[in-house]
Amino acid sequence: MPKSLRKHELAAPDATERPALQSVKKQKLTVLLVTGDDSLWPQVGADLNGGLVLKQLDSVDELISSTPSGQAAIVLWDARNHPDPAAILSRLHLHSSRFAILALDDATSGDAWTLPIQHRQVVAHVGLPIVGSVLSSALDSAHEEVNSRLALLGDGDEAVAPAATSSAPKKPWLVPSVIGGVVVAAGLAFILTRHGSSDVKPAPAAASTSNGAPVPAAPVKSPAEADEKVDALMEKAQQAMLDRHFIDPATGSALSLYREVLVIKPDDGEARQGLQRLSEILIARVQSALDDRKFDAALQFLETARSIDASDRRLAALDEKIASLRAELVRRRFSRH
Repeated sequence: MPKSLRKHELAAPDATERPALQSVKKQKLTVLLVTGDDSLWPQVGADLNGGLVLKQLDSVDELISSTPSGQAAIVLWDARNHPDPAAILSRLHLHSSRFAILALDDATSGDAWTLPIQHRQVVAHVGLPIVGSVLSSALDSAHEEVNSRLALLGDGDEAVAPAATSSAPKKPWLVPSVIGGVVVAAGLAFILTRHGSSDVKPAPAAASTSNGAPVPAAPVKSPAEADEKVDALMEKAQQAMLDRHFIDPATGSALSLYREVLVIKPDDGEARQGLQRLSEILIARVQSALDDRKFDAALQFLETARSIDASDRRLAALDEKIASLRAELVRRRFSRH
């Protein structure tokens, strides 16, 4: 299928669609198929119902560059043979808290996705080649997850109409900890499961920026040069803290600068103390954002704090509070329909 054709949005045919539904086309939810394999397009399109619109993109980079931050969508990501799935999941969730991700992978790789599903990093694993009933069920669950997130985060309009046509009861996810980033422990567990080795060690927190991309560290030729580079980065990080550039912009924030220091000098105590101070600030901001009903900001602060120290006991309490608020908003939203 020509690339120029398959990238157009495609509304799945629905012979039973009633005329009254034509007026709510704007409420159809986009399904973003991220793959360079054109053979997946007809497999997915064949099982799409009338409430969804399909669009294909070649890569995650193309998705991020061509979709607005915060867009609501189901993401069908072709994860086959990817060297670092955790980083991709982090990038997707940081780009939009309203994405519900389905992982397309070999049918035999189901065990590798058990922990990411448990940690709410993805909605479900869909084995390849695609089985229509499996994909349909996964799409229904993902659609409900998007509606649940819209109820929590808002979109300026009503939540998109549910895609499910089945009478089976559904249960939206009520744990929001996935949104905004990948939990460090879950990312490690995913890598261990996928590669089947207990010797694999986690990459240090310094190895990635707040958007999941690797931190570029300049080549260091000598200890003296390393110390000079670290001093310069620490000065910038401290200034970023004073300027309240805690996590934004991605390449000049205190978070990214402290982590770049740790790429060069993993045992730097000052940088680690800086990250701990930053974590305290972020946790305080989570509570403040929740009090103001700014859920997008709260989730971003929460997940960034989790990426610094996933063992902080306060995170679980904040997770529960957000889950409770989310459940309440979901009930209110859908009680009006």
